[in-house]
Amino acid sequence: MTGAAGTIGGTDVTSVAVTCATLGSAITLGGSVTGLAGQGLVLRKDATATLGVAPGAASFTFPGTLAPGSTHAVTVDSPPYMPWQTCTVIAGSGTATFAVTGVAVVCSTNQDAVGGAITGLTGTGLVLRLHARAPLVVPAGATRFACPPLPSMTDYTLAVAMQPTSPTQACKVITAGGPYVPPPGSQSRVTNTDITNALVECGEIGTGVGGTVSGRRPAGWPSSSTAARRSPFRAGPPPSPSRPASRPATSTGSPSSASRRGRPASCNMPRA
Repeated sequence: MTGAAGTIGGTDVTSVAVTCATLGSAITLGGSVTGLAGQGLVLRKDATATLGVAPGAASFTFPGTLAPGSTHAVTVDSPPYMPWQTCTVIAGSGTATFAVTGVAVVCSTNQDAVGGAITGLTGTGLVLRLHARAPLVVPAGATRFACPPLPSMTDYTLAVAMQPTSPTQACKVITAGGPYVPPPGSQSRVTNTDITNALVECGEIGTGVGGTVSGRRPAGWPSSSTAARRSPFRAGPPPSPSRPASRPATSTGSPSSASRRGRPASCNMPRA
């Protein structure tokens, strides 16, 4: 409408113009998208239609048109994944009289914490570092740890930045955790949930068990059985006191045949 306002003078007013258009002929529903990095985002218009939005898209428009004066409500039917994101619809509902372009879909990437268990930690000063983030100081005796969250689909490394002391210990990352079966080693990836199954094991240094060994012969020494076979003297029961020696020595003191074979000769002591 034009010329609808003015002051009436002495003549008729004939300059007012009214232009009419058919409502609903161009009432579309759409808006803007920001922050979308994942795939699989699906928007829903009321209960009648859905619309898939591609990763990186900056705008969207539902197919078809709206009836004049009808209401509308835009919601998120399926959130995006890889990376996993949360999307919020702003100004998604209203009454359609003209083309709707003010609906805004804002997406942000989810953040998930990384943590797990520590075993054997008794020393102080253990420092862990996650993905070049600020170091995490772990107190003595701790059995759990939790690092600041990382964005979904972030590859990370969990490392021991400083070893504990008092007592001196060596700690090692057994697994950096994971959403399902955690892989061994210090590298993993954040997906769509907090990681709570990382594992760091600690042990004291220089606590080996030592001592002495007795009864062991030096190398090259014969065993007792071998020595007995090689010795010219063989152990045996002592002769009975009531039985005289089988080969007494001669009166002249010459060695007996037993002495010549290497056996000690026996001597007759003169009587008083």
